[in-house]
Amino acid sequence: MRFIFLRHPETTANVKNLIYGKTDFPYTKRGQQQFEEALVNIERFRFDKIMTSPLRRAYELASAIALKTNKELTVHEALEEMNFGIFEGLTEDEAKIKHPDLHKEFAESFETTLFPEGESFDVFKKRVEGFVNHYKQSEVDCLVVSHGGFIRTALELLLDNTSGFSWHLEIGNCSIIEIHTGEGQPSIIKNILNP
Repeated sequence: MRFIFLRHPETTANVKNLIYGKTDFPYTKRGQQQFEEALVNIERFRFDKIMTSPLRRAYELASAIALKTNKELTVHEALEEMNFGIFEGLTEDEAKIKHPDLHKEFAESFETTLFPEGESFDVFKKRVEGFVNHYKQSEVDCLVVSHGGFIRTALELLLDNTSGFSWHLEIGNCSIIEIHTGEGQPSIIKNILNP
């Protein structure tokens, strides 16, 4: 089975370095160009179906690919980015000023910090793990259009690596990463396209 992970195009929140996951922001002009390039770049990869986050920044790209390739599109809530709750839409400095205690807790114990009106990384990771475990033994090759945090976490789970290694990988907007998985065999990264 193959997972082909495709990260959404650049948004205004990416450019402003905002903390965001559940909140949607529009594409930048560069993001619109990346959108068009992704429609061409994805032709290099073979897949049977498309799964996408319901968040607009991923869904719009997945819908365009489904239309172009005539492949089945499934919206899957598990593919959403982590929900940072009251940190959503803030810069790092703003979060530190508005919520100093929570920011300190987050800096010291990222995995277990529960964001009010959001989720902790542990809860997010379990959501990603549920998705990965459900689909990794499938016979169907899937294009997964999602988000940076989701893709990094899925890579760690699929490659049986320790938490944190994927933050050393460049997974830019509209990057494509192909992973092969198989029963009783280690997962292998076959291709990385980082436009």
